[in-house]
Amino acid sequence: MIRFTPRKPVALVSVLERITQSKQMSRKDHLILTSALLSSQQVGDDLRRQINRILDELRTGHLKLVD
Repeated sequence: MIRFTPRKPVALVSVLERITQSKQMSRKDHLILTSALLSSQQVGDDLRRQINRILDELRTGHLKLVD
């Protein structure tokens, strides 16, 4: 089982910025974002909306998932 330590919001913001600029997301980035969404204590409404937007872009093919 993979254990994931939640990131601070500052680290989440930098991950979101990198994904937005590069239009690519690694599997590790995906794990970070989905884990942040599931740990509702840490993520505020603004970050939650940004993460959902990124995941929506991935689902619609506007972002590329890379290894």
